[in-house]
Amino acid sequence: MWDTTTLGPTGPTFKLSSAVTGLAFAPDGRSLAIGQDDGAVRLWDVPRPRSIGAPLKVIKAAHGLAFSRDGRTLLTSSSLGSRKWDLDGNPLGPLMNSRRYEPGGKVLSADGRRTYDVVDFVEATAVSPDQRSLAVARWLGNERHVRGCAEVWDLATGARLHQTEEQPLPLAGVAYSPDSNRLLTWDARPQSTLLWDAPRLQPARPLIRSLDTPISRAVFSPDGQTLLLACRDGTARLWDVVRDQEIVPERRPNHGYPVTAVAFDPLGSRIVTGSQAGTLGLWDLSTGSLLRNIRGHADEVASLAFSPDGQSLLTASHDGTARFWDVESGQQLGPPLRHTDAVLSAAFHPDGRSVVTGAKDGMVLRWQVPLPPLEGTVDQVRLTVELQTGMEMDQQGAIYASSALNESPK
Repeated sequence: MWDTTTLGPTGPTFKLSSAVTGLAFAPDGRSLAIGQDDGAVRLWDVPRPRSIGAPLKVIKAAHGLAFSRDGRTLLTSSSLGSRKWDLDGNPLGPLMNSRRYEPGGKVLSADGRRTYDVVDFVEATAVSPDQRSLAVARWLGNERHVRGCAEVWDLATGARLHQTEEQPLPLAGVAYSPDSNRLLTWDARPQSTLLWDAPRLQPARPLIRSLDTPISRAVFSPDGQTLLLACRDGTARLWDVVRDQEIVPERRPNHGYPVTAVAFDPLGSRIVTGSQAGTLGLWDLSTGSLLRNIRGHADEVASLAFSPDGQSLLTASHDGTARFWDVESGQQLGPPLRHTDAVLSAAFHPDGRSVVTGAKDGMVLRWQVPLPPLEGTVDQVRLTVELQTGMEMDQQGAIYASSALNESPK
């Protein structure tokens, strides 16, 4: 079997006793009928990752996910607000929200001649690195005029602490500095970025004032001195926070398509970018040169998350899959994690052994992280595979169920 996005093999090789003359997937994709020239038709289970436990439903599109530091609770965020859950899927406390208007509500125009549909929802969220607070980018107003504001919530009590003054346009995103003391906000315009004192949301310092293109995402470097910006013009920009200027503009990474996700590699001097076209780029931070161009997804990359040890990367895409990647080689690890809708968010558990993904249909799923590539002699790798899977590997590397050759036709 082959992955239609990466054009690489996926899953095991099916080893049979006679020539294959026909193939057909079941409508749900979970089984495969194989016809052979000896007149037999055999049904095989198609190996694919299965989520851990029952799915978690958050009603609206799950655009934000974050584990607590001890890994015992999960924070989910959607347009309705944020909520904490235990790992069994039980809600911990009420929804964190401060709606000014009822859903589906209307407001009268100033002259009283017509009504307008109200707008009041959360566009994006960010958890502070010290995990004490949650920042929210909110849209509010009516269909005629939508404004924006940022809010900070206490994660321990679920209470709203502070709110910025209303901004002229709805906010597109929020990002915390590594020390949790500063909060970056921006809207859909160039030169709209503000840097706030996070504990009180005041005062605001205009930042990135010379940028001539809107940004989709922004993340701070580990030392908090540099911003990595995902820009709609197809580039990623490194920005000096203190000097408020771009760092070495001639070395900026260029995708050719709007950049939609960015991250600093925690293990070294590299950055990773994801684009609207579904491609990933691994870039040298000091020279700006492209180290690897990874053709991973068939649609926009919505989220990037590094494993706690920094050796693997999890990506979420509008193509309905999440995928694991080896950072060093750029190779995909394991099969894709398939969903029934666009995947908007992804996060690693602190122990690095599992992840959660959030989709547009509101489904939040937990998955096992695939094992790293095996090292050793052929015999050592074969023995390890057989012990872990209960299957057999032949000298050509084909993997099959130990009883497959003797299986009677179905």
